[in-house]
Amino acid sequence: MILSNLETRNVLMLGMSHYVDIGAPKEAVMLYLADGIAHIRLPDGTTMLGSWQMNDKGYSVAWEGGPRGDWHFDYEPGRICYVDGEGKRHGPITRIVPGDPERLAG
Repeated sequence: MILSNLETRNVLMLGMSHYVDIGAPKEAVMLYLADGIAHIRLPDGTTMLGSWQMNDKGYSVAWEGGPRGDWHFDYEPGRICYVDGEGKRHGPITRIVPGDPERLAG
């Protein structure tokens, strides 16, 4: 089931850090700030800054010097997955933590 309800997405995203299993030894970590700024740290340590905004089904993100994409969340009991604009799953969220425990925003 796609989590398309705006209130649900706000609770999941605004000011939250997502830890995502993308099949690497370490998780990717993403932070979505309420001011439309996004931060990511990939498993290899690469960090990126970008802008994000909600759309009808999910959200869009544009990374500075990197890709731009549309994403949504797919839910099944016990699991929330990131899905790209073409419908490809990219990994389950292993945990959602309020704030910026990884200090991605500095």
